[in-house]
Amino acid sequence: MENVKSEIAYLEGVVRDLDAASLARIDFDELRIRLTRACAALESLGQLSANHALLRQDYEQRIAGMVKAVAAVDRKRDRWQEAAALIDELPALPAEKLIETYRRVAARFRDCFPGSFGTQNWGGRRSVSPAR
Repeated sequence: MENVKSEIAYLEGVVRDLDAASLARIDFDELRIRLTRACAALESLGQLSANHALLRQDYEQRIAGMVKAVAAVDRKRDRWQEAAALIDELPALPAEKLIETYRRVAARFRDCFPGSFGTQNWGGRRSVSPAR
């Protein structure tokens, strides 16, 4: 992160020198090196951003599915309104809060559907809960 801050500070200085018409102070060889690094960093950032969006979308869909399932089996009438409100706010949650929400909703889901976490048949393999 410190390296990124250093690159940003350098490029901001170049921008100031360009605005001040101080072209003589700009080392174009150094500028070329820094711009090459910046291009590589931006490409990497684009890939990270795409991965982040994909993971975020998956988390939001998982949470929404579990919230809907829990609301469907809950006898409280206002549960659907609460579920809809939670689902609507998911896109605005920061990543840390989204993960916290996922853990909380997953725990509630497991409480509502305990039988679905016992003996399973996953693609031909049997998964058995540990003996109690």
